[in-house]
Amino acid sequence: MREKFSLGETIFLDSGRSSLKLCLILLAQNSKRVALPAYTCPVLFEVILDSGFEPVPIDVDYLTLEMDREKVREEHKKGLDAIIVVHLFGDPSSVRRIRDIVGDTTVIEDCAQGIGGINDSRPIGSEGDFSIFSFGYGKTITGGIGGALSINKGSIHQQMKDIDFLIESPDHIQRFKALFWMSGLKFGSLSPLYSMAYPLFKRKNQSEDQKSVERITKHNLMHVGLRSIPSCICRAIDSQLTRLDSIVGERKRNARIISDSLRDAGIAFSVSEQSEDGQSTFTRFVIRIDSSERRSLQKDLLKNGIEVESPYLNVLEKLFESSKQYTNSRRLISESLALPVHNRLTEKNCREIVNAVKRSVRRG
Repeated sequence: MREKFSLGETIFLDSGRSSLKLCLILLAQNSKRVALPAYTCPVLFEVILDSGFEPVPIDVDYLTLEMDREKVREEHKKGLDAIIVVHLFGDPSSVRRIRDIVGDTTVIEDCAQGIGGINDSRPIGSEGDFSIFSFGYGKTITGGIGGALSINKGSIHQQMKDIDFLIESPDHIQRFKALFWMSGLKFGSLSPLYSMAYPLFKRKNQSEDQKSVERITKHNLMHVGLRSIPSCICRAIDSQLTRLDSIVGERKRNARIISDSLRDAGIAFSVSEQSEDGQSTFTRFVIRIDSSERRSLQKDLLKNGIEVESPYLNVLEKLFESSKQYTNSRRLISESLALPVHNRLTEKNCREIVNAVKRSVRRG
């Protein structure tokens, strides 16, 4: 990873959540206010609060999902100690443009959904002072569990020696998960065990997001612990990294097939600028569609066995229910629908998805 993405010292942990926690521990002496996009995974909010900091949500640009730069400038004038740049859904965000505003303020790149992307002619993850990665279920590179923190700011390296004792060894549950996911990665959908457990892991991830928001709103935080991961997970990640260009290429192909077919059918939808021009790595292929149509379309597709979801719909609505701010984020929450573009999908699978969408629209 260090060589492929031009990273600094990289520590592998059991999740992206733990990786962000470790990053904030390293910043704890001097940092209080941490900015992040309002439209993003709610786990970020919880880890920031759990680490004793104040999250500062910033509304995003509707077309790019990047933080609104004028609002970043406003918050920076009030005082920011760190800012998290999120490459959401695989859409690259410009670290360089943020640095032009915040200067020497610590920049953390959240690459959980952006691995393999390029922005400003640099690999995603290489321009932040810190970079966070996740290899959990549903990510472009996956070990079922796992995350990484890359420390690209040289002066921080010495501090790691003082906190090594905080990182515990993998427990028995993690070792079992590692064994399970290794079999799944080897046999894919041919493994009955893997196929059976797929919906369970999906529901677990959705449940975790919901619980995260409940803990935030009730001020009863999780208190994230830090664990390393089994070496076999690292080997699996390394193996997939050698095929990363191919994996991303297959996702882009699937997204293009679906997108072109929907347009040919005259279906009214839009996508982000990065998706439109092919910059996205399509960890998720998210379309924007009128909120009333989204609800009916989502129900019809699920009835047809097509796995779709509205990213962070319920959790972010609950998190911001008392606020009138974040206009673009609220709009994205209500309009967004993620269609499957996993690299295991064939062209035939993509056509089936499109046909199911067309049937739903005709019925509507």
